[in-house]
Amino acid sequence: NCRRASRFPTVYGILSNLIMKSLSSMVITGDDEEAVKHITEMDKVWDIRNMLYECAWANLVDGEIFYEKTISKDNHAMLRRLAFDGELNLIKKYYDNYGELEGYKQRVVRHSAITKFKSISFYEDYQDSEIKDIYFDKEEISNPVLIEIDGKGQSLVKNVIDLAYMVESMARMMPSIVFKSANIMVATLGNSDRKETKLNEDSRNTIANQLSDYHKKGVVVVPYGVELDLVGKGNVLPKIEEYIKSLKSMIYEGLVTPESLYSSESSNRSTAQVQLQSEKTGHVLFIQFIQQFLKCWIERDLIDRELELNGFEAGCVSVSFLTGDENLDNQYMKEADETVESIDGTVNEKGSTALTSDDNPYDTYNKKFESQEKNDKQ
Repeated sequence: NCRRASRFPTVYGILSNLIMKSLSSMVITGDDEEAVKHITEMDKVWDIRNMLYECAWANLVDGEIFYEKTISKDNHAMLRRLAFDGELNLIKKYYDNYGELEGYKQRVVRHSAITKFKSISFYEDYQDSEIKDIYFDKEEISNPVLIEIDGKGQSLVKNVIDLAYMVESMARMMPSIVFKSANIMVATLGNSDRKETKLNEDSRNTIANQLSDYHKKGVVVVPYGVELDLVGKGNVLPKIEEYIKSLKSMIYEGLVTPESLYSSESSNRSTAQVQLQSEKTGHVLFIQFIQQFLKCWIERDLIDRELELNGFEAGCVSVSFLTGDENLDNQYMKEADETVESIDGTVNEKGSTALTSDDNPYDTYNKKFESQEKNDKQ
């Protein structure tokens, strides 16, 4: 249900906005030039930005996500997402008597024909399947959880799932409500000149079906002596848009997003600016909370493992978010000599080897820094 509700337009737009704002200013940076180059090359395989999007989306919708830590044939760290849908593919955590995590068990529907998939037809893959239980040690699994309460990941969408379904239901009802408000509802048989008696049950059903189908053009032919009219005069449409607006306001609150982000009706310009840009508001703080969570996870479970496997020191490369701009809309490409402010507030005063449009940002930085030191001495 959470996954279904996350695809409704209002919920999908809010979640996408939260994640896009969180990732828009991401750069890969570090003090070791060779290590940064190595990680940026591996990023062509990993696609870190998409991995962060996937992780954030799964946490906001499902509450958590599971990856298996693997090593490729050419000695590179990898994260393989495990199937987890809450129905057929399940994952359970196991704890010891002291409440410490021991491992994970996955119940998965696997296709036993996977080893011979090249020689069988496409549809045979679905016919030959079996249910298997797979056990993983805790060191083999990466389980990033954005919000955890009582040992369980908390879905943000779950808080507004009923509201989302009501908005979706009302939106589907609007065409029918508009049509029925203008629909012919009364049939009068006979007039002063004729007593109509030939309108049998089949004829009545035919007219009723034609009137209830709002995909037709609205032209209905009836026998002479039958008069069709509206129920009452001057029908007023129910103000369903006001109900939808009220429900959307509660969805915005539940998803930690100011309504002013999508509409200017609920606030003036100054209020909207504070809600969207001030670090004292929940919206901006929640975005920074997501950034810190993603930064710690990807560095710990992927980047540091890759560095250690290939002879580099863990921690010499990091993911930073350029949050110095108050609206969090920093450009992805930054000049190499600009300072980089990370999510924890630290500033790299000596510049950075971050991803930039410069072919060799590290050399560019060194030249500019040496020139600046020379000028300071003079």
